[in-house]
Amino acid sequence: MGLGECGTHAVVAARLGPWRVDEGVLAGELIVDFEPGMLVTADRGFYAYRLWEAAAATGADLLWRMPDGPHLPVVRPLKDGSYESFLLDPKVRRRRAVQRHRGSANIEEPSGIPVRVIEYEVTNREGKGEIFCLITTIMDPDEASSAELAAAYAER
Repeated sequence: MGLGECGTHAVVAARLGPWRVDEGVLAGELIVDFEPGMLVTADRGFYAYRLWEAAAATGADLLWRMPDGPHLPVVRPLKDGSYESFLLDPKVRRRRAVQRHRGSANIEEPSGIPVRVIEYEVTNREGKGEIFCLITTIMDPDEASSAELAAAYAER
């Protein structure tokens, strides 16, 4: 697993493991090499709540594609078509499920890590459209617009 620069293709850091080791495990080991000022992009196979949480704590800016499935509620739409949302903490999700199952009148409010969501369509080789969903720690569209972030993701 490698951490490389997009422009120069220089390898900044790498972790090796046997073929049985999941790439998410190796990615978790690379987090110690993330630094403020970096924009770290990752494909949809790398998203996991705890991995995102640890990576965001480094101060590096993150731009990761989300897998199909996680619900990202619109908290606030932004001027560039992106929106503020949050990643639901799995512990909160489990507690809410238990509360619903028990018929509780007071179900905990959903909470988690704030993110900005960029959604856009990409046409594949067969001419079919596919929706890409990116999440980022860059919350201000004036700092990086959704179009700029989509272009940066395409460069990974």
